[in-house]
Amino acid sequence: MVSKKHLEKHYNRFMTKAMTNGLKSPVNINQATLTELVMLPQIGPVLAVKIVEYRNRHNLYMTINDIEKVDGIGRGTFNAIRHYISID
Repeated sequence: MVSKKHLEKHYNRFMTKAMTNGLKSPVNINQATLTELVMLPQIGPVLAVKIVEYRNRHNLYMTINDIEKVDGIGRGTFNAIRHYISID
């Protein structure tokens, strides 16, 4: 429980800073780090890890729609991030 509160504290601080700075350009999902992915709307640490793991297992995303193949990313999440991601 202590570690969860510690993680939440740091995550909340990170997200506050990220939201203040905002995204400067679309995030390339073929090269993005976990930190960059977490800055996307509706993408938390768990989904960010799944995006990277899927990319590592299946090579590069060919279209931005391919991100919907990641477990946990449905149409709603895709619609929330589609204007913030790219593949090049």
